[in-house]
Amino acid sequence: MFTATVFAEPIDEFVRLLTKFSNTPKLQTQFTQQTNNTQSEIQRGVFYFVSPDQFKWEYTYPYEMSIFSYDNALYIYDKVLGHLTIKNINEENLGPTSILTQKSVSQKKLQSLFSKITYHKDNQGHAQFTLIPASSETLFESLLVTFNLNEFPKQIAWKDSIGGEHAINFISIVTNKMLPKDLFLPPHTKNLELYDMR
Repeated sequence: MFTATVFAEPIDEFVRLLTKFSNTPKLQTQFTQQTNNTQSEIQRGVFYFVSPDQFKWEYTYPYEMSIFSYDNALYIYDKVLGHLTIKNINEENLGPTSILTQKSVSQKKLQSLFSKITYHKDNQGHAQFTLIPASSETLFESLLVTFNLNEFPKQIAWKDSIGGEHAINFISIVTNKMLPKDLFLPPHTKNLELYDMR
């Protein structure tokens, strides 16, 4: 449910909140990811972020997998299959979550990516931004980003190009907690199959 309040320059507020997030020295939070397509699926894990653009999505349920940045590349590690895939870091490979993990964000960049950005507050006072991609080739039709009352991300939800609905909910955000030194290092496991797609 939305209030009737609509702000004249939503892009300014969106840039402010994204900048606050990217300037947070260290952050970690549990998350759930729900996908509703031909069937419903729920995944769980922990998200880590170190300013300005280092991140890791560590999935723990229903299978173990991690997606993280290292040495200007994107690493995808499937622990069950023993596969490590390396790709270039870009909006296409990161998908909708790239909105949170960009090194810098500006009005100009957002305007090049999205044709329309609207801003509302829900009945609990959470800031909600709806973004419509500028390109028809983008893998999602719309993106909804919600911030909690402490101005940190609460949810990212999107609808993909084939009608599937996805949502990532962030739970129990902790900032500036000491993180393991090897958190963002690639795994060193015997019999690891490497796929370098850069």
